[in-house]
Amino acid sequence: METRTEYEKMIMKEVREMPAEALPQVVKIIHSLKEGVLSMKVLHKKREAKESGLCGNLEGWALGG
Repeated sequence: METRTEYEKMIMKEVREMPAEALPQVVKIIHSLKEGVLSMKVLHKKREAKESGLCGNLEGWALGG
């Protein structure tokens, strides 16, 4: 697996090869990608918390399940 620094170098190489007039759109794309990744991470954590807590076990018990 590549290290963070290696990924950053690859990303910067790609950005440097872009024409200057495309850079504002590149920034928007990167920002959108980051927001999407972060929101998926939050949803995943919420799902883990819901499925792994003691409350889930008690809830089934209280219902006789």
